[in-house]
Amino acid sequence: MVDQPSLYKQKRQFSYYSKNVEQTAKNVISIYKKDNGDQEYEPLKAQDWTKKLATDITREIQNKKCLDETKFKLKVDVMILDKDSVGFHMSSSCLWDNEADGNISIQEDFESYYIIVSIFGFFRH
Repeated sequence: MVDQPSLYKQKRQFSYYSKNVEQTAKNVISIYKKDNGDQEYEPLKAQDWTKKLATDITREIQNKKCLDETKFKLKVDVMILDKDSVGFHMSSSCLWDNEADGNISIQEDFESYYIIVSIFGFFRH
C-alpha cells in the first residue's frame, strides 16, 4: 500500500495548486492574444505589454483564489521576444524547498513574437 500524502501536506506543496494556476495564466494570455494577437512586435510597447500581462496574471490568480496566499508567495515573470532577433537563452536558478515550492513555464507563439511566462510559488515557512 502506497502512503498517500494528507490533504494538509498536499496544500503545503505548490504542485497541489499548479494546474489551476497554469490554466488561469493561460486564460489571461488567451484574452490578451484575442485582443492584441495581430499587433506586430514593437520594442517600446513590449515593456507595457509585459507589465500588463504580469499584473493581470497575478491579479487573476488572486481573484480566483488559485493559490493559498497565506501559505505561498507568488512571482510572475513575463518576457516578450521578437521573432526576428538573433536568439535568446535564459536560465534561472533558485534556492528553495523542493518539497513545497514550484514553478510553471508557459510559452505562447504570436505572429511576430513569443510570450514566455514563468510563475514561481514559494511556500511561506
